[in-house]
Amino acid sequence: MSLLIDQKISNPDYQATPAEWDRDVYPKLLEQERARQELQRRIAAGEVQVKAELRASVSISHSKGDLLFLPPQRIREMSVADGLKLFNETVARLGIR
Repeated sequence: MSLLIDQKISNPDYQATPAEWDRDVYPKLLEQERARQELQRRIAAGEVQVKAELRASVSISHSKGDLLFLPPQRIREMSVADGLKLFNETVARLGIR
């Protein structure tokens, strides 16, 4: 749940309405996953050689940092009953069965 909240805050794809998600974002993510799997298949078959370079950069403004750390803090402060209710509502909203 924490990962989903982090994505909702920081990832523009997760800031779409449910209708926009179904129409625009989800199909794009499925296509990216298919392309990733195809690339992995081609790498395993020796058709493609991979050259990797790692770069890292972190920059969090104070106000955005508050948004990133506040939800997990509030979740830890919830009662078990409230946590289960939030979990069930989240799963239902995502359509997970």
